[in-house]
Amino acid sequence: MSATAVQLSQVVTRTPVLVMERYQANRDWMLYPKEWIYRNFPPSGKSWLDFGCGTGEILTQLAKLRASHVIGIDINPQLVERARLRAEFDGVGDRVTVHCGDIATLRPEPVDIVLSFAVLHHLPDRLDEVVAMIRPWLKPGGIFICVEPVCYLPVIEWMRQRSGIPQDELDPGERKLTNADLECIAAGFTSTERIHFNLFARFSRLLPPADRFLRRIDSVSLSMPGVSIAAGTVIQICRADPDEAHSGVTVMNSRRSQSSRVPKPLQEGAYSYQKERKVRALDSTSNHYRNTSLALAVMILIATSCFSQLKHFQFIRTIVHNSSDTKMLEAAAMPGFIQQNPNAPKLLDFRRHIAPVIVHANDVIAETIVIQHWVRKQESDEQFYGKPGQQPGPTVDNTEEPEQYLEQQRRGLRSACRRFSYILTGALLSVGINARVVSISDNLNTATIRGHNLVEVWIEKWNRWILLDPTFDAFVLVNGRPASLLEVRTAPASGSKASISLDQHGSHYRLQPLNEYRSMFQHVYVARTNAIFDGYRYGLLVAKRIEYVHYAGPGIEPYPEHTKELLLFGLVVSAGSAAFLTIHCLVGLLFWLFKNAKTTWTSAGALSCDGVASFALQRVM
Repeated sequence: MSATAVQLSQVVTRTPVLVMERYQANRDWMLYPKEWIYRNFPPSGKSWLDFGCGTGEILTQLAKLRASHVIGIDINPQLVERARLRAEFDGVGDRVTVHCGDIATLRPEPVDIVLSFAVLHHLPDRLDEVVAMIRPWLKPGGIFICVEPVCYLPVIEWMRQRSGIPQDELDPGERKLTNADLECIAAGFTSTERIHFNLFARFSRLLPPADRFLRRIDSVSLSMPGVSIAAGTVIQICRADPDEAHSGVTVMNSRRSQSSRVPKPLQEGAYSYQKERKVRALDSTSNHYRNTSLALAVMILIATSCFSQLKHFQFIRTIVHNSSDTKMLEAAAMPGFIQQNPNAPKLLDFRRHIAPVIVHANDVIAETIVIQHWVRKQESDEQFYGKPGQQPGPTVDNTEEPEQYLEQQRRGLRSACRRFSYILTGALLSVGINARVVSISDNLNTATIRGHNLVEVWIEKWNRWILLDPTFDAFVLVNGRPASLLEVRTAPASGSKASISLDQHGSHYRLQPLNEYRSMFQHVYVARTNAIFDGYRYGLLVAKRIEYVHYAGPGIEPYPEHTKELLLFGLVVSAGSAAFLTIHCLVGLLFWLFKNAKTTWTSAGALSCDGVASFALQRVM
């Protein structure tokens, strides 16, 4: 439905009291174009022309805001009749005049301010002609204000048309104005100024409750250099020459740049535009930093909320896939698995620790038992659990490379199951035994989670994986025989918890109570790589090569990977925005301090000169 059809379909009523209270209070003048105009160009005591007045909403609002006289012009007789009716309903008919017809045929009645609200984009091919007809309606030094949809970058409009955002039906010939169109409007005026709106507020059509919040973000964003090129709405203020009078139809001067002429000083008692502009600039700066502070607080709140939620995720710095395919998890080569290069220099160097240990081992099982004993001996129970009567110190888990972990272990730095798992995996790989890191947990919420890292070893002669627990120097058994991770996971489900046990093969390290140990096998994860000597690593903002597969069989809650990714995205964006806004405020504060200090020094110097001149004048007198 076109704009004219929409206006004709509406019932003309008295302007609601709440609407006028909103415009009189004008608390949102930084967010909406109409409020911005009413704030910066108070209607009170001035004469206005509403070009393309439609049903007269703005006409009566200006009159109720105490404008001395308001003129409306529209070419549609039905709209003009509705505007007159609205003025009568609002009780301002004595100060409102509405003309029906083309502005070119009407006799000019010069006013202080001419307002064109969303009209010129219906006449984009006649801008020169239309503006030439408007100028005779301006008093010397008068102001022409136009509010129009704008498109500086065609690619933004291309994206908007494909975004799914609802769009209004266009009249024939209607289009958004370009920068060239706005320069055409400005030609012939002494000075111009542009204020931009609607950057993120475009999305309020999809989410109406967020309109005010999006506009507050816009008020901050669009004040930054270069961002206005993506705006969707512009207010262009054009000021006529205060010494230029019009009589009849005025011929447009040749186009002049916005800064080609400097306004002449206004006579004493005239409308002090420059003075009011300074006051508005101060108010605008104050409101700008208020909105910036609000946006900063919101970004900090979002970042804090995302961070607090992310703390409840296990594997926060890696990728987790859900799978219910048991055959894939128990296969010797999982699809997409990144296998350790057996000729990696770091692997061959690490072998020097293991070669002397397995001299007397005669098969894979014996080698595995000996290597696991060696790994556990690198850290005593006292180092791991702490001395009797003392709380153990913090653990150190800052790498995946077995050599670094082994060095930290020998330096007495306390660690946990993760270090034992990576050292054991590296030791087994260095002697040609295939192994991978696995993990278990009793739930998916790290606020209450109990998790554990273990190692699975591929036994070729058995054609299956078996589960080792290097922290307790033990094989994990089900019904007295070595079992894989999934076999241990499904044992409690079959009602045979008592069948799970640990075989330490002669070592006597302190064990966790078996009931607690068994309960941790609710969620199991298998790493999709064992290339720990190839320099793989994981991190929030670095390349990720490590991935885990979470077994999500029947009745098992899947790992919320997409929620985690969304929270990570929210954290990065909000934290980055908060940092940018903080820098923006600090830089603005420094400029403000410098400007005021400079003004103070200049004023002090001027006062000193005035004092010297006054003293000299007194001496002469």
